[in-house]
Amino acid sequence: MRNETPQYEYADGNANRYILTAYYLEYFPVTPQESSSGIYHGGKPFKVRLTPAEYKSLQLLFEKALVDTACHIPSRTMMSGLIIKHHAARTERVIIAPAASIRQEIEAALQPFHPKQ
Repeated sequence: MRNETPQYEYADGNANRYILTAYYLEYFPVTPQESSSGIYHGGKPFKVRLTPAEYKSLQLLFEKALVDTACHIPSRTMMSGLIIKHHAARTERVIIAPAASIRQEIEAALQPFHPKQ
């Protein structure tokens, strides 16, 4: 990771994790063994190369969520989203409410990067 571009981690409403850098998006799905139901499966892991425009588009959504304190909640609940931003020596962490429209926007923006099955 270069110091001038932030890296983001995102855990979606099902606890699937994404890592976003200026160069790639990586996905770490929940497995049935990790899920609270013992059944849910988040799909296949993947890592895709991003164009600068794709990175910027996702970055803007994460930044919008980080500054919108009205959508932040104090603790992780089912279906909430978690954003962790790493930039230089700083780390920011916010939890996005399940009903927040920005959470839905982020998850919708991440969906097209999943490989077609």
